[in-house]
Amino acid sequence: MSTRQNRISRKQLLAAWLAMMVLGAGTVIAGRVKAEASLGPFWAAALMVIAGLKARLILAYFLGLRTASRDWNSAFTTMLVIILAMLLLMFYAGNWLPALQ
Repeated sequence: MSTRQNRISRKQLLAAWLAMMVLGAGTVIAGRVKAEASLGPFWAAALMVIAGLKARLILAYFLGLRTASRDWNSAFTTMLVIILAMLLLMFYAGNWLPALQ
């Protein structure tokens, strides 16, 4: 594979950056919690999905994983899913454990 094929164009980087801005706005909307309300399970899951999409964009376009082999992509995606699932489970456990006491 030549160096030319590994390069990401300015248009692609701009599109990735714009997608990051849109996802950032989605994070602000999904994470907005008033003082008398807590983050519900739907919004917590929405935040994890948005975080996963943002992480994939960063890995693919800004860290060069887009041009890496399928094995590297699978490994990073698997680790990302595991980390986000663990965070979501800890959030749910934190909400349910006080109710059990």
